[in-house]
Amino acid sequence: MFRASANPPSIGVLEAAQVVVSAVGATVLCVSACHPAGLPGNFVLFPSTFFGVKVGRAGR
Repeated sequence: MFRASANPPSIGVLEAAQVVVSAVGATVLCVSACHPAGLPGNFVLFPSTFFGVKVGRAGR
C-alpha cells in the first residue's frame, strides 16, 4: 500500500539532494582520476555525501 502522507516532503528533498551531490561528486572523481585504481573512491564518496546532506541540512 502506497502511503504518501507517511513521509514528510522534506525526506524527498533530502534524498534528491543526496543523489545530485553524489552524481556530481562521482563525475568529478571519474574525470580527475589519473588511474582506474582511483575509481573505488566512489565507495567512500557515497556515504560521505549521505552524511553531509543529511547532517548539513539538519544543522540549519
